[in-house]
Amino acid sequence: MGGRKVLELVIHLEDHKHDSLGRIFLDPGDESETRRSLRAYLGPRISIKGTTLDGQRLRVRIEVANFQVESDNLVRLARGLAGRARMQAARAQLEEALKLYPLNASALIWK
Repeated sequence: MGGRKVLELVIHLEDHKHDSLGRIFLDPGDESETRRSLRAYLGPRISIKGTTLDGQRLRVRIEVANFQVESDNLVRLARGLAGRARMQAARAQLEEALKLYPLNASALIWK
C-alpha cells in the first residue's frame, strides 16, 4: 500500500486508429510528441518512464501512485452512494479514487 508502482502498458494500433494516439504509430521518430500524446491520454498523474514501438504495439513503462486498496474502498463507497441516489457525492468519491490510483478501472467505468 502506498508509494509508487511501475507498470508496463501495451497500447495497440487497432484500438487507436481514429484518435490522437494513432499518430504515434505513423511517426514513431518524435519521442517528445509521443510523450505529449501519451500524457494527454493517460493524464497528468502518471509518469512516463519509457516507450518502445514494436510493430502495431506500443509498450509504455509508467510510474503511478500505488494506493489501489484505498482507491477501491472509495469506489465501493461511491457505489453505495449511487444506490441511494446521491450521484453528486458518488462522483466526488470517484474523483478521489482516481487521484489515489489513476488506473483504477472500476472508478473509470463508473465515472
